[in-house]
Amino acid sequence: MRFRRLSAPQWGAVIAIVAALVAGGVAAGVLLTQPAAQPPVTGPPLNNPGVGAIGSPASSASAAPVVPVTVRLLVPTVGIDIPVIQGDGVHIPLFEAMHYPGTAQPGAGSSSLFYAHGQKGMFYGLYSAKLGDEIRAVRADGSVVRYTVHSIVQVPWNDLSVLKPTPYEQIILLTCTSYDPYTPRLLIIGTPS
Repeated sequence: MRFRRLSAPQWGAVIAIVAALVAGGVAAGVLLTQPAAQPPVTGPPLNNPGVGAIGSPASSASAAPVVPVTVRLLVPTVGIDIPVIQGDGVHIPLFEAMHYPGTAQPGAGSSSLFYAHGQKGMFYGLYSAKLGDEIRAVRADGSVVRYTVHSIVQVPWNDLSVLKPTPYEQIILLTCTSYDPYTPRLLIIGTPS
């Protein structure tokens, strides 16, 4: 096979194409190594004094006793037994529930919110939950706070009222109702047993 020589204009075109590919590769590399852009804040700020953030006026001199963090959630009647980590309100890992930042820990006398995917091994069982089911919040010190499901509701995806502190103890387990991020959220709400 014999190759023919490229003319100067053809070499110019080859160089331009190679330069464009290299520039595109560099740009893609830069974009892929940058942290993802943060979505606009739609909930209360994580350091909102109104939700008792650490070091805020709401948690200063008259602060309530420190309550151990929740490390596991169980809803035995629907097969939920899942570890809990502290959430950021945005990301949802697989096979873990997340405690929503700024909401109370179980046993602290206000509203605690936990969220996870509605898939098997996570919060899938919530779709079968019934009034009267037991929810158990296992804390880091081994103690267990028990709740009874008293309400099962769906709210719009952007309903932030579920994040507000309450003057009474409750736990909220939240999951989505489909893969579409703009569909309603399923809430299972329990009060202390």
